[in-house]
Amino acid sequence: MNRAPTFNRNLVTRIVPLYVGGRSRYLRVGVKRAATATALFLVAVYAATPLGAETDDPSSTRLALAQRVADVIVARILDEHRLPYLGLAVFHGDQTVFKAHGYHDETRTVAFDARRSIVRAASVAKLPVALVAAELLAEHGIDPNEPVRDHVRTFGVPTHERTPIRFNHLFSHTEGFEARSVGIKTFDPHQLVPLRQLLRDTPPLTFQRPGLMVTYGNWASAVLGGVIEELSSTSFAEAMQQRLFDPAGMSDSTFLQPLPSELAERRAPDYRYQGAQLRRLEPTWSQLVPASGLHTTVADAARLMGLLLRDGQRASQTVLSRDTVQRALETQFRVHPRLPGVTLGFLEEEHSGLRMLVRDGDSEGVMSRMILVPQADVGVFLVTGSDSKTPRTDAARLLGEGLCAEIDCPAPYDGYPELMTVEPLKPYTGIYSLANRPRHDVSRLPVQVTTLLRVSTAQAGTLLVTPLSDDPFAGIDRATEFRPLGEQLFEAVDRSIRIAFVRGPLGEVRYLFTGAGYHGSYEKLRPWERLYFALAGLLLPMVLCVVTTLMRLIGILSRRRPESGRRQRLQSGGITVCAATMTAFGVLAIPAIAFVGMAPGLPAWVPGLGGFAYVVFSLPIIALAAILWVLALGARSVATGFAISVPEGIMDRLLLGSVPILFVALYHWRLLGYWF
Repeated sequence: MNRAPTFNRNLVTRIVPLYVGGRSRYLRVGVKRAATATALFLVAVYAATPLGAETDDPSSTRLALAQRVADVIVARILDEHRLPYLGLAVFHGDQTVFKAHGYHDETRTVAFDARRSIVRAASVAKLPVALVAAELLAEHGIDPNEPVRDHVRTFGVPTHERTPIRFNHLFSHTEGFEARSVGIKTFDPHQLVPLRQLLRDTPPLTFQRPGLMVTYGNWASAVLGGVIEELSSTSFAEAMQQRLFDPAGMSDSTFLQPLPSELAERRAPDYRYQGAQLRRLEPTWSQLVPASGLHTTVADAARLMGLLLRDGQRASQTVLSRDTVQRALETQFRVHPRLPGVTLGFLEEEHSGLRMLVRDGDSEGVMSRMILVPQADVGVFLVTGSDSKTPRTDAARLLGEGLCAEIDCPAPYDGYPELMTVEPLKPYTGIYSLANRPRHDVSRLPVQVTTLLRVSTAQAGTLLVTPLSDDPFAGIDRATEFRPLGEQLFEAVDRSIRIAFVRGPLGEVRYLFTGAGYHGSYEKLRPWERLYFALAGLLLPMVLCVVTTLMRLIGILSRRRPESGRRQRLQSGGITVCAATMTAFGVLAIPAIAFVGMAPGLPAWVPGLGGFAYVVFSLPIIALAAILWVLALGARSVATGFAISVPEGIMDRLLLGSVPILFVALYHWRLLGYWF
């Protein structure tokens, strides 16, 4: 007769460190209490899996725990989400459980295989890049606190306010780079640019001093990839293969683009649902290879998790030094003492009171997540063929619930008094935008629009934070109410997330920081930085251009007599050219930025703007030339000096008066000429 699985006595009788609000607390877990919780969990969720006769064997018990966690995660995700395929690995101790569901293709002939199917891991790539870079620095005797520019010769690394970017800034995503994304992907692998050439030709741009806040993006990992190439004296992909993938037994992982033929045949496609229809996406390739160019399997991801949970050891071989592993598992930067922080390669989150190390990967049609729970010796890797982020969020929640049925977990954020404050909440309200949004290319406007948070007062003593778009940086996917805890710290009413505010040099509330998602840092927009103010400089002159164009067209159709005098006719023609050109620009600008050349899940500027965009963004230059022509025609000398005569029509004069405002706005949003 099969017996119900017994609880892992080795797991619950040892001293288990549990993360509590940024500190470690050591709890001795009682066997009886934990066993009772396990029994309730098994009865409530699913039937127990028999282990066989020998349930006291530690390996069998660890395998049973991994199996139970994997079963719960897969069952709940597949029950609540429609996915073309799913792959899961749960690592515990020396045991790994794999789960696979679905098919590669729409005809459902090639089943997804956790051990063989190649998936694009996207930003999960940042973890192995950080690990190898840390190993190379140690090998060359370079202190991570040294400036990066002192150790690279083939490309430049910017500074801000004479403050150099150090290696630890790159490891912790606090380097202060703008999140630029114009031209970072391509559909044609032959258009890929060598990494260090890319860093020379289009170096990252800073917007503030490094070390102040998390400025998550792709450029920090790209610079680390350039460092790996320079220190290893080989290509980035070869260095990653030699220094990590081969020693770790990750034979199906690579940064090569395009993929070798043997791996390309096993690659699982990217998918998106458009309504009820599943659409297969054309593959894209990343110019910033170290940030998002990793292809791997679920099994190889499990090997990487095992490496980190085994002090960098594989069998008797040391693949990663203990110091590198320790830095990957311990907090390296925290923007607020009571918010989750950042490690070397991971972002911290808290679920069910457990400290989890999370590494997400987002692409147009594949989502992935790696989770380590060091205090429970558990790792999870999940990949889904979809653009939905909800399954991986559910995986972290379900993992926390499952582990807390096995071990005694504290309440979320336990250990802190609930310090209610009587501080006025009005100063915290306003519109916040991503602090590291791009400022120097054509994506400035669309990125600002899609990374907005509105903070308002809700019921007495609480704040309501509402995301105005689907923004992954904040980790807030719906309107959420926050209560104050003091120290400019706020906690969601359901205790799922905390946010913190920081004041500027004049005492004004300036920044909002989150402890979820990509640990986004948000800057409070001043009135003149808000969209309605900045867009007014575009829209009002554009309305005048449209009206002037229509009036000129009506005049032509009604055959009105032209103005007397050659100069007046030429000036009127110049204004007509300006108005018609800017009207055409107003009609074509949005398609040029967002639609022409776009793909599902990929705005047009990401693969780079093409010939159509160059033509559209040249139209304001033609309009400017026409206005200068009008002013030159009206210039004349007078007794008191110099004067310019302008057309007498009120609409013409309004249009001329609005031109400076229009071109200031075009420059601000980088829509003038070839600013992209």
